[in-house]
Amino acid sequence: MRYALLTAPSKSNRSQLLRELALAIGGRGLRVGGFTQRITRREDGPSTVEALGFDGRAACLTAAPGACDGPSVCSFAFSQAAFAALRERVLAEAGAADVLVLDGMGKLEVRGEGHFALIRDALAAGHLVLLAAREDLLAQVVERLDLDEPVAACSVADGPHERAALVEAVARAASGGPTVETAPPAG
Repeated sequence: MRYALLTAPSKSNRSQLLRELALAIGGRGLRVGGFTQRITRREDGPSTVEALGFDGRAACLTAAPGACDGPSVCSFAFSQAAFAALRERVLAEAGAADVLVLDGMGKLEVRGEGHFALIRDALAAGHLVLLAAREDLLAQVVERLDLDEPVAACSVADGPHERAALVEAVARAASGGPTVETAPPAG
């Protein structure tokens, strides 16, 4: 299983950094597929989680109040149908991507829900995956997905040099070249 890893504390904006890393990888001439997530918190209604594709499409993963057909975590009620539709779409388009960005490895995925099936299937199919995971769940993520060493890893706490090293290592791995060593993720 070929993957690179971005780790972050639970209350960080890992999705923003993951998107920046993905755009930097795309700037190296590689085709990037998959998605990052965006959380919109509202005081006057339910908060939402969206998957933002690199093709410009967005998919709402949360369910309307009373219409939840999937798991719940924290203050979010998710739509199982939305996860399934996103999984099918991403896997159908994965062959055209050099790197597949999959955001959102969190509590749901450690339980085998949410994006877990998509992440598992993308890794098993041999896609080079750039994965984002919470630092406090990293050991469970590695165990749940039976992961070995990543092609590259960095944390949101790392600086520009470490982020550039991750982009370089992913670009090399995507083009079949040797990768550069990066520090293992904290956690």
